[in-house]
Amino acid sequence: VFSRWNGITNDSTFNSKSKMGSFNMKHVRPWTLSARDSEPHLKVDGPMVLFATSAMLEGGLSLTAFKLWAPCKKNLILMPGLCVPGTLGSKLTPKTKSVEVKGTFHKSKNKNRTEKIQVNCKIKQVINFSAHTDGKGIMDLIGKFSPKLVVLVHGEKPKMEELSKQIKVRMNTLACYPKINETIKLFKHNV
Repeated sequence: VFSRWNGITNDSTFNSKSKMGSFNMKHVRPWTLSARDSEPHLKVDGPMVLFATSAMLEGGLSLTAFKLWAPCKKNLILMPGLCVPGTLGSKLTPKTKSVEVKGTFHKSKNKNRTEKIQVNCKIKQVINFSAHTDGKGIMDLIGKFSPKLVVLVHGEKPKMEELSKQIKVRMNTLACYPKINETIKLFKHNV
């Protein structure tokens, strides 16, 4: 999104060295393997960065990577500020030494088994980030990044309508809330 529509972000997002600035990640590639098929590819010897959901580490690729990477002290796991209480993600702190994980690696048939995972890697909390926020949180985020356009895509219509109006008036930023399955045209500015 950011590479294709870089005109809708503020100018400070991009530096003068490259048109894409912070988003010029030439070595970043989409992960196309399922969690089940990923295990051998996550066991590489050397540096690797993986952005995976769910941050709460309740399943999928993020849990597979956690099980493989947590025991190694050379690794680092960055956690978002918000994880639902009771989830594996919420139990991880810089002082965590081990955790019990329900379920198994994909090779076992026993899905009710509990595994104890040694946590020797570093655990760090990053900025208080959540994909779920209230109107104030959205307004704070808009204030921080000064986008040229905000597209609201999740929520009740009356609340999105009100928030869209607030964004336009208080932040002087174009905002819209398309209907489900509605296509909108984004414009591209010359950067």
